[in-house]
Amino acid sequence: MRPCWFSISIPSLPRKREFLSSAGQRQNCCHCLGERYILKLENAALAKAPGFNGPEFRQDLRDVLRFQVSLQDAAGEVSGLTENINLGGLRVICPRDLKPGTPVALEFSFGDTCYLDLSGQVTNSRAQENQSPPSYALGIKFATMRPLEATILESAIADLKQDVARQATSQVKIIVAKDSLALEAGDLFIKTEDTILDLLDRLSKVTVSAPRTICETPFPSDALPTFTLLIDGEELDTKKYRFFPHAEKLITDYKAVTEVLKQLKAGEIPANHKDYIFARYCVGTSETNLRAMEAAHRASKEFGEFPLEKRLQILLDIYELLLVHKEKLVELMRFEGHPCGLAEWEFLGMERSIRRETLEFYTTQIARQVAVEGDEVMFWRRKPDGVVCVSPPKNAPSSASFIAVLALLGGNALIVKPPLRSPISTLFLWKNVVHEALKRNGAPAGTL
Repeated sequence: MRPCWFSISIPSLPRKREFLSSAGQRQNCCHCLGERYILKLENAALAKAPGFNGPEFRQDLRDVLRFQVSLQDAAGEVSGLTENINLGGLRVICPRDLKPGTPVALEFSFGDTCYLDLSGQVTNSRAQENQSPPSYALGIKFATMRPLEATILESAIADLKQDVARQATSQVKIIVAKDSLALEAGDLFIKTEDTILDLLDRLSKVTVSAPRTICETPFPSDALPTFTLLIDGEELDTKKYRFFPHAEKLITDYKAVTEVLKQLKAGEIPANHKDYIFARYCVGTSETNLRAMEAAHRASKEFGEFPLEKRLQILLDIYELLLVHKEKLVELMRFEGHPCGLAEWEFLGMERSIRRETLEFYTTQIARQVAVEGDEVMFWRRKPDGVVCVSPPKNAPSSASFIAVLALLGGNALIVKPPLRSPISTLFLWKNVVHEALKRNGAPAGTL
């Protein structure tokens, strides 16, 4: 059995004593930290005994730090105090009761020198006894932290423990998520730890009893929105489809989504399929991959000779079309499971990456005059590589892949492979924004 570490207040124990492990071996307690001892317990059953579990025991594992709390939700703003905090989370006392699973954003201000923004989730809420007006103890668990964030928080906690005066000037602002999809997901956080992408992966493995494919049964073209591929400048319907469910249905009614998908894969069209399935999208084959590479290689020879000014105009047109299609693109990101705030933030990053001032700077990095020697003028110039292939991550495919448009400024052709589980926003972005800008400026078929 793997050893477990527990921190227990035992002021009556001597500084060092021996005890028998579950294997009957003699073990030594670790060193004393004031009145707090660290015991190495090899019998995990002890952790389930009275006094070794629950909020009271977990509270002992945290550092007691008290500073101001400002909690904001749809009902308004209330004030409270922190009770304790560690790298895993914190406990807050305030007059607001929040449901377990509620997602929150936390803005820490440690004194006037250190600031930190984290996200988290309410894990428990308990009414305080004999309190008037009523108050609640909220347990909040931090989301996964990056190493730098963990270092900052650990350092801030250590400093506040040494300087009690700084606790009076410290504050944490807790903002309850306003996005309805995030709140619905929070309601179910105890029932499943699967992410939307995990659920999509499971759905892709759903089998049907009949050995038929959907192609064997006619599927009305208006039954669902269809996202096709783009090969050699032309839309391609491969007649091989996968289906993308509504993200909220995938979370709240997974069994019904599974049943509808089984029927669709068997060639049947349930009457209520639009309630659960948002769209279908085409799936490529080795043949379509080969065609894409051949078309891109052919186009790269011509596109690489396009004047830099014309390539710059293509990027400026992409910027214009990106703004035109903002509402639709953000909507598709939400269908893929991105909360509204996250989708807007992703779009902002895309928009900023190709603003005119940004593009003009990149243009100076592609070709410029570097010296004049007598009658000779020396230029420094970057040449295109030919074909650039892009395979974005499945958690943020459209925004992550969009940075590749800058390869067009360098004169390269592009092949973009959207992730199989969440491709719809990426397909829309590259076909309706980038491809349209390429067509406007006479780029050869196959450039994308």
